[in-house]
Amino acid sequence: MIKLPKEVIGRVQSLGEAGRCWLERLEDTVRVLEAKWGITAGAPLPGGTHGLVAFADGRDGGKYVLKVDVTEDPEPAGFLREVRTLEIADGRGYVKLFAYDLENRACLLERLGPVLGSMGLPVDEQIRAICRTLQDTWEIPVKNPGLLSEGRESVEWFRGHLTGSWERLHRPCPKEVISRGLLCLESREEALEKSPHVLVHGDAHSNNTLAAPGGGFRLIDPDGLYYEKAYDLGVLIREWMDEYRPDPVKLAQKRCGLLHELTAVPLRDIWDWGYLQTVSTGLVLIQVGQGEYGKAMLELAGEWARSGMA
Repeated sequence: MIKLPKEVIGRVQSLGEAGRCWLERLEDTVRVLEAKWGITAGAPLPGGTHGLVAFADGRDGGKYVLKVDVTEDPEPAGFLREVRTLEIADGRGYVKLFAYDLENRACLLERLGPVLGSMGLPVDEQIRAICRTLQDTWEIPVKNPGLLSEGRESVEWFRGHLTGSWERLHRPCPKEVISRGLLCLESREEALEKSPHVLVHGDAHSNNTLAAPGGGFRLIDPDGLYYEKAYDLGVLIREWMDEYRPDPVKLAQKRCGLLHELTAVPLRDIWDWGYLQTVSTGLVLIQVGQGEYGKAMLELAGEWARSGMA
């Protein structure tokens, strides 16, 4: 049996029968892909959460990464959005895509350098590096946005997730935390027609940002969105939670100000998505077995809500 990181196992287990079937087929899937693409896959790499990620050596001498997503949904819409994003970008600010297999939800990707989060850089420097990369990707022309997920779909997903997951998880935080999130969501819904839309990554944190050949960074694992820039910046409010101690309100405001300074995206827009990303991710983490970390995120959001920030 292929030995996967515990985070992937947690996600697989949260999917019940679908996850068990994916895991049972994984070795055969890898053998099929090795034959199809002329590669030999190595052991799984640490750090992934959505499936198998492994270095792969090509018979042509190439150095690649093999990625096989956990099949969460019988429809491959999410996988196709990722593929389309990588095709649109063609190596600009994103990892380069060499091949994909729709049936097995698998990609053959370029091998990049180390993860930004492993380089020991101060948080502000990591934020600056991610923002530089995002600003490059936001300028990529999108000729057919209908192939990606658009703003209204994201708003609807967050609305269903905040209320539905909170109930299913037996209300792991005060109702006020969810109510504040829904108010932030109303604000973003009102801005749907006014805010310029661009190619958005959707989860651009330091572990999805890798060193590129020749300098700079590239993003991996895009969600495939065509939406407002603030959505990407909200992820950076959610990250590095320990940096908010001992004053989670003042220090979150400071980070929000830095993101505004670096990108010129309005403060209110960044904050709405920062709060939403924090609450949403906290619920997801509890769902996939990382309850301690998820509850810490919800507690942080609670402090922001009580302060009147959200």
